[in-house]
Amino acid sequence: MVVLGAMIGGFLIGRPFPLFRKMFRAAAESGNPLYGAAAFSLQSLGNIVIMTVLFLVLTYATGGRLRRWLAANPRRMTVLTAAALIVAGTFTFLYWDVRALNGRVIDWYPTITW
Repeated sequence: MVVLGAMIGGFLIGRPFPLFRKMFRAAAESGNPLYGAAAFSLQSLGNIVIMTVLFLVLTYATGGRLRRWLAANPRRMTVLTAAALIVAGTFTFLYWDVRALNGRVIDWYPTITW
């Protein structure tokens, strides 16, 4: 769990890149390490809160039916976890590998002009 948490935290860096870069630059230019640590901690806490709220809404909105449905057949949880890892891996590959080649090797990757 610690390794997975560290990986998720590491992938927070750079999303969305221009906003993160502005926040990083402001923290670095302030020269205050406590301000920098607080800014990045708040970013991570914000993501944690959003994911927790989404999880709780999903859990309570189904009234326990989702939990019972998953417990009825252990294979369902395995399939759900595998699908989530495939989606996360595809996103990570496209975001960090294919996107990194944009402008250098390929010019077709869609970008948002902020």
